[in-house]
Amino acid sequence: MTNRLLLTLLGLLLGSTAMALSRPAEILITQKNREFSVREASIAAGGRLLFSNDDDFPHQISASGPGVAISSPLQRPGEMLSILLPQAGTVQIRCGIHPRMRLTVQVD
Repeated sequence: MTNRLLLTLLGLLLGSTAMALSRPAEILITQKNREFSVREASIAAGGRLLFSNDDDFPHQISASGPGVAISSPLQRPGEMLSILLPQAGTVQIRCGIHPRMRLTVQVD
């Protein structure tokens, strides 16, 4: 009985650790046709979002959430932008030029 409980607890602990480790540390998000390549994403705390402007016109990234308050300069076509997400929580991202471009990121 005690061994079964110990194995169950160990399995839960290893499962939680594996889930935490399975979150990516970096995600590439493209901007094309006035849209982000994804509308939702999950990333590990301390991870980075990389935004690639694959459009023929500029974008401007605004991000707000725990530990993040960014309003980027104009991101010209072909440019890459990196945003660090240091803390767990929900981060809202949008393009300041194209308001329908929205992205929600869950940071764990």
